[in-house]
Amino acid sequence: MRVLDLFTESINSNCNLRAQPCSSRADFQAGRCNTCDAGCANMGYNSNSQQPPNGTYYLSTNGKSPYCKGCMAKLARSLLPWLNDSSC
Repeated sequence: MRVLDLFTESINSNCNLRAQPCSSRADFQAGRCNTCDAGCANMGYNSNSQQPPNGTYYLSTNGKSPYCKGCMAKLARSLLPWLNDSSC
């Protein structure tokens, strides 16, 4: 089951599975919800001990391991400092 793979990776990886608040899947897929101004939620083993506000959260993953996309965003920001991606 994929959920077990995601949870296992959340234990064995330094990459956070971070879900972003968004009002709809369509808005999330269109890139309209790429900030954590309202508070993001870490998923899996590193889930927040302090719960973010109630709401709907979306998480984008890779199709296969490594599932976490956050590490690539951090790498991109380190290589391209002008990249304004606050998803991680």
